[in-house]
Amino acid sequence: MDLFEKYRMRWFFFPLLLFYYEMVLHFSTVRRLSLLPLLITLLFSAAYGLALELLRSVFLSERAVRRVTTAMILLTALPYLVLFFMHREFKMYYDLNTIFFGAGGALSEFIGEIASMIFSADGLLHIALFLLPLLLYRLVLVYMKKMAYPFEHPYQAEHRAGLFICCTILFILGAGLLRKEPSLRYTYAEAYQFGNVVEELGVLPALQADVVRLAAGEVMEEDFVFVAEEPQQRTSVTALSGEEAADNASGALTADAEDGASAGVSEAGSGTTSSGADETSATDSGTTSSRAGTTATDEATTADSGATTATDEATTADSGAVEEEEPVYAPNALPIDFGKLAEGSYGAFAKVDQYLATLTPSMQNEFTGMFKGKNLILIAAEAFSGYMIDEELTPTLYRMHTKGFCFTNFYQPSGAGTTGGEYNILHGLLPMAGGASMNYKADDHNVMTIGSYLDRQGYYGKLYHNGTLTFYDRHRTHVKLGYSDGYTAVGNGLEKIITEGSVYSDYGMFRDTFPLYADEQPFNVYYMTISGHAPYSRGGNYFSSRHWERVKDLPYSDSVKAYIASNLELEDSMAFLIDALEKKGIADDTVIVVCADHFPYGLSDKHLSELYGAPVTSSLFRDSNTLLIWCGELEQREPVVIDAPVVSLDILPTLLNLFGLDWDSRLLPGRDVFSDAEAIAFDMGYNWATELGVFAHGRFTPAEGVSEEDIPEGYVERVKQIVSNKITLCRNLTYNDYYGHVFGDEAPEDLLKIRPKPEQDKGRDEEE
Repeated sequence: MDLFEKYRMRWFFFPLLLFYYEMVLHFSTVRRLSLLPLLITLLFSAAYGLALELLRSVFLSERAVRRVTTAMILLTALPYLVLFFMHREFKMYYDLNTIFFGAGGALSEFIGEIASMIFSADGLLHIALFLLPLLLYRLVLVYMKKMAYPFEHPYQAEHRAGLFICCTILFILGAGLLRKEPSLRYTYAEAYQFGNVVEELGVLPALQADVVRLAAGEVMEEDFVFVAEEPQQRTSVTALSGEEAADNASGALTADAEDGASAGVSEAGSGTTSSGADETSATDSGTTSSRAGTTATDEATTADSGATTATDEATTADSGAVEEEEPVYAPNALPIDFGKLAEGSYGAFAKVDQYLATLTPSMQNEFTGMFKGKNLILIAAEAFSGYMIDEELTPTLYRMHTKGFCFTNFYQPSGAGTTGGEYNILHGLLPMAGGASMNYKADDHNVMTIGSYLDRQGYYGKLYHNGTLTFYDRHRTHVKLGYSDGYTAVGNGLEKIITEGSVYSDYGMFRDTFPLYADEQPFNVYYMTISGHAPYSRGGNYFSSRHWERVKDLPYSDSVKAYIASNLELEDSMAFLIDALEKKGIADDTVIVVCADHFPYGLSDKHLSELYGAPVTSSLFRDSNTLLIWCGELEQREPVVIDAPVVSLDILPTLLNLFGLDWDSRLLPGRDVFSDAEAIAFDMGYNWATELGVFAHGRFTPAEGVSEEDIPEGYVERVKQIVSNKITLCRNLTYNDYYGHVFGDEAPEDLLKIRPKPEQDKGRDEEE
């Protein structure tokens, strides 16, 4: 009993310390609590706390123990403080990869903003909370010295054995409870994502899983779950009149806001257009797609039944236009035998081969080759949100949204800040290595990027960024994306190109770089903007101050008005760009694509909900946005509204289809949005949205107008497995050079050289 009296206080110190840190972080960020996760957090805190005490027991002298204890308190507080400030800035918990690869650039690029956050009242309060245990410990030392109490009693072998046994028992209990609860087991193991584990179980289990993955080099081979495919069907693509398109656009982003399901879901959730809505056929005028074996037509036509027909404008009869046979489309596939590849490969490559061999390629469609040969300007817009688009305030963005392809149910998943958003857009993959994802791909065979594809078609290619050259190692990663003329940013020439105004001005970048490539047709240009970056205040953001007069009367708080004002740089940039294209006479021959890199994480939860017009209660709704795909030629047609769920991973395959390039839909986890592939938007947290509903935080919510009876038996489990497979594919394609495995030193188009000609083509050649 005497021994227990002497040592019990030490045994409780570190377990209580870690549990205290967990609770401070949890209630400062997530602010929700469930009994079972709380118990598991307590057990893991106790287990890791006793492990720290066991480590401390190695030191024998009082002086050494005091110093080691002080160091341990500070070192254990450090990850909690880092995660707290990361969450304050980015509204999510970043994994170790993202912190390590982005920290250096962030410290140099945004040192003022970071200092402001740390030395704010909120920042200082939380620093004090995390350092409070150290203060209490030092006070206890003073008291013990004053009372002449001995500070330490030496540990004996049996004491250390007791510590080890207790630590092991607590860890097993925590792991057992975690394993017993299906939803928590799913979060920790099957659907592992660092931020989700921190939210549900705490920092310690998340760090443990992350360290194990980093130590293994993320080469752990994960199995795919082979899912029986449902018959593929056309998703919602609707032609609307100009007035209908405007009405649709104005309300699309706020519908079903509370659960993240956006407007435009068909009545039965079947994936087809709603009753009374005609389906649109839009193709490149006078162009024939050799792979599809179909003829493109001049006019978009509709049929009351919803079936698409092709009409030859020049062919008429007494009864009116003559309907041609409905075209038969070819699959988006290359002659790759994945089953045969699997026989000669091993490890992760073999598993991906086997998985891809089970997939059915999506089909080409009436939009295939619509933009063949046109110029492309692809823009990753810093913190852009479709919720700021307004007919009067942002007329150019509104024009692009309503007179191009109108996406009403789009998501840009946030997983690794700006570099993660770029990774989604450029590689068509989720950043499964966090902020290091771009670095992992830099030395791979990047033959599938749009830059590489168009470069092989003879396009002039160029990347611009009005930020620091080396931030996120872009000077190393972006030169590997296939753009022929490389990458220019602030640090290797852009500061000399922008001759007037701030070097960080989006408008200045577009204005002064456009003349450099306008005559290099066809051109393929990528921009990463920066003017819309946080912080959002009139006094703390140059561009918010610059455009304040345009937003001062808006019915928002100053923070939201400052956010919108900073993003008016993008509005002005697009107004300049379209005007310049029209003056040059190439607007009809140029495609502009605008996608955010991430949601406006510089806004607090309160202000984000204010901008969205509804409480932001899930990461899926938080990441809802809009995608702009505009071309001058589209304004001569009826607007096309895509109301099925679309994710940023779909941008690359959609562009490959629109530009009539030879690609294989099985090689990318996203889909061509105009194809018959099932519409599934998903994120790194294994949340997803389909036309039937939304799965978030482990719960499925049917979409508006969809009843429980409309949900097929086993539907949720089937889609969960599909999403799990797609995320596993993203992981494998991030960490392994799979395209090098498939193509070697060839390009995808090279495979077509050995493809046998169809019999009908052979016969035509003989006739000629």
